[in-house]
Amino acid sequence: MKKSREIIPVFFTIDDDYAPLLGVALFSMLKNASKVYQYKVFVLFQGLSIKNKGAK
Repeated sequence: MKKSREIIPVFFTIDDDYAPLLGVALFSMLKNASKVYQYKVFVLFQGLSIKNKGAK
């Protein structure tokens, strides 16, 4: 039986001012994440502009 990795939850809350920096934070997390764990990322937001939602 394959042993599953422990899940580490990661939460972000963003608004329009922080949305552009979320990518930097996620990139850094991915580059420095331990392979021992599995990460589950949650992003909470309210009232983001269409630009920051990535809608075309």
